[in-house]
Amino acid sequence: MASLNPLHCTGTALRPHVLLAVKALFLCLIFKGYATKFTDVFVPVWPVLDLLPVGLLRPLLIAIFWGAGTTLLLNRAVRSCCIALGIVYLLAMSASIPAYRNAQVFCGLFFLMVGLTERDGDPWLLRWQVIVLYFGCGVNKFCEPDWRSGQYMEYWLREIVGAAPYGFVADLLPAMLLSWLLCWMTIIIELVVLPAGFAIRRFNRTAIWIAVFFHGASLALTHNDFGIFFSAILLSLFSFIRWPRSITLLYDASDPVSLRRSRYVEMLRHSHLMAQVGVAPAVAPTERRFSVTVDGQDVGGFAAVQAVVGLSALTWLIMCIMVTEVPVILKYLPFDLNPQYPALAFGVVFFSPVTARLVDSRLRRRENSPLTSA
Repeated sequence: MASLNPLHCTGTALRPHVLLAVKALFLCLIFKGYATKFTDVFVPVWPVLDLLPVGLLRPLLIAIFWGAGTTLLLNRAVRSCCIALGIVYLLAMSASIPAYRNAQVFCGLFFLMVGLTERDGDPWLLRWQVIVLYFGCGVNKFCEPDWRSGQYMEYWLREIVGAAPYGFVADLLPAMLLSWLLCWMTIIIELVVLPAGFAIRRFNRTAIWIAVFFHGASLALTHNDFGIFFSAILLSLFSFIRWPRSITLLYDASDPVSLRRSRYVEMLRHSHLMAQVGVAPAVAPTERRFSVTVDGQDVGGFAAVQAVVGLSALTWLIMCIMVTEVPVILKYLPFDLNPQYPALAFGVVFFSPVTARLVDSRLRRRENSPLTSA
């Protein structure tokens, strides 16, 4: 039976990374205040919804949200809880036209698609939901004359957002050139690049990085996370990750530094997302002080550190809190800084393969320098 510890994401009907994503989305909804934002205004999309009890609908939705979400965090009936959460948001959006929000509909579909996933199966439904989402956004923008001409971005960034960096650069270029480039770049990314990248398995990793940079740039330029959408779309990218089933740290028993690091991994064992987390002495002393085997494949250097940190539920919980701008935490910060930016920057820089290459290259130069050799 799965553990009741919310940091544990193994031993359930869902893959660990998929369960992590829905748990994080539930917490993001709480942090952003969506747990109590179910409206009292009852203007249903479909006439059949008039049969619902108007006075009891909002309390019922809140009760199901908290009941299913708490049960999900405790690793019990995870697929049923996801289906319940999905129905809650789809019903809430369908029951009130004034309260309808695309971002919350996507959250409802996120939960529902995960809940309908086969036991311990790949989340194909969620993957295709993301592909359809991007493709639909691209088609919608392509069909709008203001997007094709660049007028939409020009008016939005200057008059609505007031983006000073955009205004500065746009004034240096011919009129409407920058806005035209931004509009067509957005259309091409959403209509072609991301749908194709996510549909073709071999390009998934590249598509994930493009999506992260795309949404990160949008956040930095507009200072707008579009409610819960920014958190939800980034969490949906977990469905495209090839999540390993086992990880083992290899250490050199004769090296005190390597031995000490092995104990750190032993401490992380209880917060890991992996079904099998082990520590074993290397068959032969290795030149790398820190290396792991992930699903039987040897990973060394800083990439091994990335693997260990990235497989800890605690890492993503902290990222989740920062990205969703928890008001309670922001109130006690000694400086005025949006924590979304450092959180996103940390994730991009720390987990980038480029960072791993740079750090390993730096360490090799230090080890081979005359002063270190002496």
